[in-house]
Amino acid sequence: MSFVLDDAPWMLDSVELNAAVAALEELAERLDTALLRREEVRCYAGVYQECHVQVGVRLYELLFGENSLLSLQRDLRNRLSRHLDRIATLQDDKILAFDVTIHGERIFAPSLAWAHDRSFQGEPAGCLTLSTAGRVGGLPVDVEGRLAQLHFVVNESAHVGFFRQRILDSADAHTLETLAASAFPQLCFVDDLWRGLHDFSRPYRDIRDEVVNHLSIFSDHGSHIFSQKQNRIIESGFAAHYIEVSPENQETLRDRRCREAREREFCDELLIFNWHSKIEPHQNRIHIHPGTKGSNNRVIVGILHEHLPLPRN
Repeated sequence: MSFVLDDAPWMLDSVELNAAVAALEELAERLDTALLRREEVRCYAGVYQECHVQVGVRLYELLFGENSLLSLQRDLRNRLSRHLDRIATLQDDKILAFDVTIHGERIFAPSLAWAHDRSFQGEPAGCLTLSTAGRVGGLPVDVEGRLAQLHFVVNESAHVGFFRQRILDSADAHTLETLAASAFPQLCFVDDLWRGLHDFSRPYRDIRDEVVNHLSIFSDHGSHIFSQKQNRIIESGFAAHYIEVSPENQETLRDRRCREAREREFCDELLIFNWHSKIEPHQNRIHIHPGTKGSNNRVIVGILHEHLPLPRN
């Protein structure tokens, strides 16, 4: 489970028209992104008729009616309605409560109540919402006296942040493997990469935070940094984000044993992962490739290891 659609009031009448339209376009972008990344989204079955987007205006009237304060372009209406028709719905018998309390206000929001219950079952769901609603990031939500923090997603940063936080909240390496594509969407990963988590000098739970930090920087900034081409500039680019990344020297790459240890297949191409980040000065490396046509020029993560062999070792 990944997301629910926030069905608490969207407050579109509290902002100017351009800001309201921009918020709806961003929601459509989040739904597009979730579909592209194969992330499941669910909503309350009665969302069309029960979700208030403006005072006295429900979601159905916004998308299909004529009396909304907003005059949305047809393509935006169609884009949103297609998503709502496609995503799975939550049936009433799966929802234990229909009201939640946020910021001291009790509101009708079955999807949020369902997400709240999932958090207590150890499977939190992010909440796709509008910036106009005033619900951003992690917020405490009360349902019948039980308090849980829900993660409200309004943009790409919050979108990937939800998955990164789920990884950081888990001591299980399988969580990283399962959520990596959503947490680090601008990276590609070699098959069987995650077996290398057992090849570090420390257990996964002790090295998890550093691994997530390095992968986040690779995803958020790696392609741009590598586009600078010059090694010195690339190293400085990563150093600006407080991680050390360097290429292998020619002596290492000329050594057959050392070179082959750094080779992996990706998209039917044998690549040398000759760049690596240093989790610690003398051990624990993440080997990466700047990207290929097969990765759409995204950085490729190829090897996780305590330390690959060097000449004369």
